[in-house]
Amino acid sequence: MKRNSFRAAWDVFHAHFRPPPTIALGIAADSHFHFNPFGGLRDEELERVLVPHPQWSQLLDLVRTGQPLLIELCGAKGRGKTSHLKRLYQLFPQAELQCLHAGFDPSFLRAPLPPLLLIDSIHHLSLTQRLQLYQKSHTLILTTHRSRPWEYHLAGKTSHYFRFRSSDPRRLQSLLENRLRLARKSAEVPIALPTAAIEQLIHHFGDDYRGT
Repeated sequence: MKRNSFRAAWDVFHAHFRPPPTIALGIAADSHFHFNPFGGLRDEELERVLVPHPQWSQLLDLVRTGQPLLIELCGAKGRGKTSHLKRLYQLFPQAELQCLHAGFDPSFLRAPLPPLLLIDSIHHLSLTQRLQLYQKSHTLILTTHRSRPWEYHLAGKTSHYFRFRSSDPRRLQSLLENRLRLARKSAEVPIALPTAAIEQLIHHFGDDYRGT
């Protein structure tokens, strides 16, 4: 997270944080947190922080069927699509995860595909590459900023859709409190963000979880 984003989030937290009188939090809060609670996460920390999508159980049930299908995780940036994809990768040992980016190596498209393929940022593939991937894959889960139902129809693929929408105050509160709980040095450091703090964060960052 950019420094100014961290400071804005921390300022809101600090303004509403009510620790014992002996605690005086600074921007780094070195005496109370092991690391920046609003920074990046290691893979092994994801389970403790992730606030699952409301239809998470349904998504898992679909994957467990082992049937040939395509699952689309759709939403604007910062809504949690990639975090959910990485959590799926942790839960299913047979899965392969490809996080695409500009200039990625497309050699995996020519190799035999695993039974469960996870693709982050499908838009980095051309239309031809996407259609070939849809047809070649068994179970494919992908993230995208815009839904692509007509592509799946052209490829003859059974598809399911999970939308990642704007911030829900309760989900955002759970997410931030999970992060603070993970980073704190002692369970005695109180973790409770009031509604006013969450509303202020949403006002500052809009509905972008990543920005928050």
